[in-house]
Amino acid sequence: MSSDLKTRVITAFFFVLTMVAGIYFSVYSLWVLFGIINALCIYEYQGISTKMPGNHPRNQQSEAMFNVVMGTLIYLLITTVALGWIPSYALICLLPLLLFFFLKALFSHAESPLTRLASNLLGILWITIPCSLFVPLSLISGSFQPLMVIGAILLVWSSDTFAYFSGRAFGKTPLFKRVSPKKTWEGSIGGMLACLIIAFLLSKLVPQWTWLEWSVIAVLAAVFGTLGDLVESLLKRSVKIKDSGNILPGHGGFLDRFDALLFATPFIFTFVYIISQ
Repeated sequence: MSSDLKTRVITAFFFVLTMVAGIYFSVYSLWVLFGIINALCIYEYQGISTKMPGNHPRNQQSEAMFNVVMGTLIYLLITTVALGWIPSYALICLLPLLLFFFLKALFSHAESPLTRLASNLLGILWITIPCSLFVPLSLISGSFQPLMVIGAILLVWSSDTFAYFSGRAFGKTPLFKRVSPKKTWEGSIGGMLACLIIAFLLSKLVPQWTWLEWSVIAVLAAVFGTLGDLVESLLKRSVKIKDSGNILPGHGGFLDRFDALLFATPFIFTFVYIISQ
């Protein structure tokens, strides 16, 4: 085994172990886990966004910390409502919090205030809102069900993994050559088939949802997970970088690992919410 592959395997092992433990232990550990993921992804996203033309803040570190703090406050607001710690009408505070980004743009001396404002708000929309959905997803049946969260994450990451290996073995037809030349239709189909098989197994393990319902979640995970990966590739390509960070040896940054999941989660949550009513 090469040293690079060994590094990737070791990192993946401890990463998955931390994720499963954080999700499964309790709703509070899940809450803390995704709060940390949200903060780290926001921080990495700022490193990407500040490379955009017209979006070069005087102090990148303070700009990043402002967005991490705001993203954390919004995450705490949404999740504490889901946990029942504060009443649901507290969500009205979400709008004033978002308007602070406009005030920040007003008093800053940015080369392009509109670009700065749009990029900062995009981080909240793309990262914080999806991260905030995992706590309510785990409680959607009325009690804490960690396997529902693990199942949804497993489907997204399985699609990505099996698409990679299927693409290497059978890939010939580019899926989206302009953004990601190595992704193929054959790989995506392989990822989808793997997701449907795993959905069948999950329906036996988590019977709250039928095989048909898990299959719909699998399709949403595969389709929108792939699109989420392409979206991040587009953003990184636009600023000419390969990885969002280097915090995970052999795997890049947190945003590289969660891009598909962040994009697919709102679609999965919406479907699950509808079938749970």
